[in-house]
Amino acid sequence: AVKLDNGGTFDIINQGTLSATSSNNKFAIGSYIINNNTTVTNLTNSGTISGTTGGNFGMGITVTTNATVTNLTNTGNISGEATTGNGYGILVSSATVTNITNSGTISGTANELAAAIYMSGSTIGNIVNSGTLTAHTNNGGTYTVILSGSTLTNLTNSGTISATSDADGVEAINIASSSTLT
Repeated sequence: AVKLDNGGTFDIINQGTLSATSSNNKFAIGSYIINNNTTVTNLTNSGTISGTTGGNFGMGITVTTNATVTNLTNTGNISGEATTGNGYGILVSSATVTNITNSGTISGTANELAAAIYMSGSTIGNIVNSGTLTAHTNNGGTYTVILSGSTLTNLTNSGTISATSDADGVEAINIASSSTLT
């Protein structure tokens, strides 16, 4: 797992496997945690990035707290899985991402809330998907792409966006809580 929080500027290229796993029932984990005014110009994944927990939050990539990612490009697999809580492939919270381009797979799997891409209080320029965005829950809400208090300029899809659940509350795209898709 990688954590960047020193306010620097980076390029990240993953062609192998970056994974973080915890059996702790309370601890949140993610494979990349980018925060505190850190800038990533290019985050490129052609391998596997995963965050798996037996607890509350499993996140593949987390971008948070005034961080900026210019280009996030995935041709591999990004996944977040939580046995008892929430699983997000990509979580963007109080941050800015200019472009997310996916021709691979981004997935969230959880017991409670799952999302391939979850945006909270953030600004996203473009999401271009020619691959697969998928989310599944056993017992909660499933939203493949969810905006909460966020702005997304463009969503272009020529691939698959799917949401499945063993319970109620399934939406492929959810624009909620003062969010806009322009």
